[in-house]
Amino acid sequence: MNNALIRSLWKPFLASVSFIICLALYVVATDLKNEFLLLGVVILAAVRLVGFIPKSRALGFMVFGSLLCSIAFIWNVVDHRKHPDNCAAIFGIGLAAGAFGWVNQYQMWMPRYNCFAPAKMRFNVNWFLLAFVVALFYIPGMRYADEALLLGIYQSVALFTLCLIFFHRQAIELALEPIVWLLYSVRRTGRTAYQLPPAGPLLIVANHSSWVDPVFLAKVLPRPITPMMTSKFYNIWFLRPLLKYVFKVIVVPDVKMRREAPELQLAIAALDRGEVVVIFPEGALRRKADVPLKRFGQGVHMILRDRPDTPVVSCWIEGAWGSFTSYFNGPPTKNKKMDFRRKISVALSEPEKVPLEVLEKQLPTRIYLMNRVLASREMLGLPPLPKVGLPAKDDEETV
Repeated sequence: MNNALIRSLWKPFLASVSFIICLALYVVATDLKNEFLLLGVVILAAVRLVGFIPKSRALGFMVFGSLLCSIAFIWNVVDHRKHPDNCAAIFGIGLAAGAFGWVNQYQMWMPRYNCFAPAKMRFNVNWFLLAFVVALFYIPGMRYADEALLLGIYQSVALFTLCLIFFHRQAIELALEPIVWLLYSVRRTGRTAYQLPPAGPLLIVANHSSWVDPVFLAKVLPRPITPMMTSKFYNIWFLRPLLKYVFKVIVVPDVKMRREAPELQLAIAALDRGEVVVIFPEGALRRKADVPLKRFGQGVHMILRDRPDTPVVSCWIEGAWGSFTSYFNGPPTKNKKMDFRRKISVALSEPEKVPLEVLEKQLPTRIYLMNRVLASREMLGLPPLPKVGLPAKDDEETV
């Protein structure tokens, strides 16, 4: 396995081992009945069948699941085991939530998602089975239930702390998911989500029609994204801590003319860390109904020029124009109704590296990516728009 895959794998793997240890301790401490284990499995299956939680946020379930497991252990001690059935039910739900987070993450590594060869998948299965052996040896010779219960408190609280540190972003996104669901009905077109590598750098290039376009992309992509965002929103006092420390957005200064662009180096550094960087090369929101896509800026070429091996996914977001946060009929939030279950369609192309001969010059790169984005629009069944051509040589330097 490559280093990027290992970096994305070890955190959920460590959390899953901790969940298994908690289960072993709870069984020893409380003689957990099978029906409550069954309850957890049923809940896990029910939530799995719903399938509306993006895989990029599923690990957030580990945070809430570990919290419930901690509550179950502590309740048993504080309540002197007077309500063991209630505690067991809470523990079963917490265990199911943690397992749901692990299962969704693990699906990204299965062969049908074309992530890596079956032999490597079997190697990871052996890792997971090894966790059960570790759990068995973790409590060898433990004879007293009180001892296991006390140790379980320490273990479950440590697990909750671990998950909160590792997956706090996913947990926050998961908590905000009901709001997004209420406002928008987001649908994905294309098989790209099943073809994206489970780790490693990826550049997402999309059209830009509303303030919340990054939210739409985050909902349909199976990995957390690192969006490039204008400082106009980043500097809002109540959003800044969330954007800076949780979502780690790349700030783009909200000025028209600049000599330097440090945000491009930050984007390159994010790609070097194996992140999914989202860029809207138009540089501004769509302003006119008859101009669905503006000329891309030079920034996307500068990024790919320095990292030419980066796979690029071209996207088209349909339905954002006319939404509450678009410039349709006026500035965002003006002269428009609040969105409610507004239909948003996102088309995702297959990951593709831009040919080196195209990357030699900035203008052909920009035109090439514009046409790729326009081509992804056709995946939604929309009528094709005219392709963008290279300007005459006399005009090339002024573009």
